[in-house]
Amino acid sequence: MFLFPRFGVIFGPTFYQLEADSVKRINSHIGLIYNSMDFIGVINLMAVLEVTCAERAVFYREHMSNYYGPLSYSLSLWFAEVPYLIFVIVLFVTIEYWLVGWSYNGGDFLFFMFVFYLYTSASTYVGQ
Repeated sequence: MFLFPRFGVIFGPTFYQLEADSVKRINSHIGLIYNSMDFIGVINLMAVLEVTCAERAVFYREHMSNYYGPLSYSLSLWFAEVPYLIFVIVLFVTIEYWLVGWSYNGGDFLFFMFVFYLYTSASTYVGQ
């Protein structure tokens, strides 16, 4: 959780207030968006894999005993992950977005944060 603001501070100044006035600079912005989304997504995916492997035997045991089914287990994982994902994404995106200076429109910022949330949550849930 404390790594993500650090990554925002690392990624943000790399392209600090870089204008998008040429093809090379636009490609740099696109590369930063891709790299930051993929980096955070893969970190979450790898962090969840270890926990999922450890909980697998418990899930099978509880499922065979008819304590709960796959839907309730999946929903409990989802409800547990959503607040964490929202928190770390707000931290990371807020730092990176304003340091890079993509757009000073609040709607654009919220849209970027929403897309970042969708990608990161998809990466996290693939690991589960």
